[in-house]
Amino acid sequence: MTHTHQFNDQGIVNLQIGIINRAVQDYEQAIMDKKKSEMARLEKWFTSEWGQQLSNGIDGHKIIEVCRVRAKYKLWRKDKKCSKCKRITCIHRSGEHFTAMEKGDLHCLKEGGSDE
Repeated sequence: MTHTHQFNDQGIVNLQIGIINRAVQDYEQAIMDKKKSEMARLEKWFTSEWGQQLSNGIDGHKIIEVCRVRAKYKLWRKDKKCSKCKRITCIHRSGEHFTAMEKGDLHCLKEGGSDE
């Protein structure tokens, strides 16, 4: 019987996480698509009592702030899509072809550098 109870508790936690993750994804997409009414609806939800309960008390305004930064970064990356290699993180400097790694390293793809 105790195993079932633990499984149900974990299931509830997983459901909470899933709901928050979906709301974050929807909010970031609304920001990127400039859907103001959807953004306002989700902002209200993040700061509501229900949103606060599901996020275990994480400040809804902080979630909104992080989503805005992430959406801005995603839009920046989308704008940086390279016509040469079709990679999203490509940066051109002095006519050479580089890819910016997540850790900040650069390597030249024309010189046989790898993505990894």
